[in-house]
Amino acid sequence: MKKKRGRPALGRTRKLTRGVTVKFSPVSYEALRFRAGKSGRSLAVYIREAALAATVTARHTPEENALLRSLAGMANNLNQLTKLSHQTGFYRTRLLIEGLLGKLKRIMDDYRPKGGKIKKGRSFGGCIRYVTQKDDAKIIASEGVLLGTAEEMARSFRWQCLLNPDVAKPVGHIALSFKPEDAPRLTDAFMARLAEEYLELMGIRNTQFIVVRHHGTDNPHCHIVFNRVNFDGKVISDSNDFRRNERVTKMLKDKYSLTYSEGKQSVKTEKLHASERVKYEIYRAVKEALRSADTWKEFQNKLLKMGVEMEFKYKENTNEVQGIRFIKNGLSFKGSGIDRSFSWSRLDAALDHNHVTSLENDVSQKQPYHEQSHGSVIDNLVEVTGTGGVFMPSVAPTEDEKEAERLRRKKKRRKGRSL
Repeated sequence: MKKKRGRPALGRTRKLTRGVTVKFSPVSYEALRFRAGKSGRSLAVYIREAALAATVTARHTPEENALLRSLAGMANNLNQLTKLSHQTGFYRTRLLIEGLLGKLKRIMDDYRPKGGKIKKGRSFGGCIRYVTQKDDAKIIASEGVLLGTAEEMARSFRWQCLLNPDVAKPVGHIALSFKPEDAPRLTDAFMARLAEEYLELMGIRNTQFIVVRHHGTDNPHCHIVFNRVNFDGKVISDSNDFRRNERVTKMLKDKYSLTYSEGKQSVKTEKLHASERVKYEIYRAVKEALRSADTWKEFQNKLLKMGVEMEFKYKENTNEVQGIRFIKNGLSFKGSGIDRSFSWSRLDAALDHNHVTSLENDVSQKQPYHEQSHGSVIDNLVEVTGTGGVFMPSVAPTEDEKEAERLRRKKKRRKGRSL
């Protein structure tokens, strides 16, 4: 029997039988043609593969969008009532409605993550002077920048811009702001770690940056100044940076159990049903205990002082913890049923982080850091010791530092297994 020649027949599920019409601007179309040719694929194959490989994250869930639409509609109706009452002379009514409008605005503002807006600019000098020349400003992290005066740092950024002089706005600037309730946890080391993780998740990598913290304010915050021209001379994309910023700030706040909004904290529980009131009381107690506890035993003792008991749920016939419950006044709730960040795995990660932070604070107190002068670049150079061209510290690691490093590696291995 003669064998059939040609490409093997595709299965029914793999046949390309559906089409989608997508329109592009002339510029976008030519850009896609160029990229397809560069990858050695036809335009159709390139678009299909790129679309299937892309990850698209919704800005909000349908329920969240419905909530925001309802709130916006309420605000619009109240605004119309305010105008009407003002015209008809109902002064007291107008004051009441303006107060309600203010509350609605605060609810919507609190709902949206406070990650800050990423700003693009032309002048590194002006931006760096703005973030550094304050009495309480302190550089807590940097990469690829010769630290010194504001002008010396700006010059360092401008040198890298020469790799791609066509970029009109090479300056990237964003402020990360946190709630006052999280201030006790926000050491310089922790805030620097949050800023660096934020940059990585935003895709702002392989480039120069400085992280400057401003002390002496009610809301702990830091400023990140980065170069949009990376070390290879390529431009760091700012496409959809608003949505990416929202997604990343949500991820970080959930991961480290940072205060997300004042929604549950500010609820007046007096008029709630008994079970709902207890749930909010447990929420506040857990948040309070997490601020200072760094072990499960300490966490449990703090909860008991506030009248909240805690129980673990174990996997059948094993000692492996699967979940957690909180009990108060005879009412019992799953941790994740009170708040998503109260699942056993997330609480364990938060306590583990608190423990590492506590060890780092102990180390920094035993070996105080002497802040370098920013007056000269030479003052900030580190002596090269040993062989192989490695920058080595002059002090051997202490036992506390070794323990902190061991916990970090353990946490990293745990994350690797969960992927």
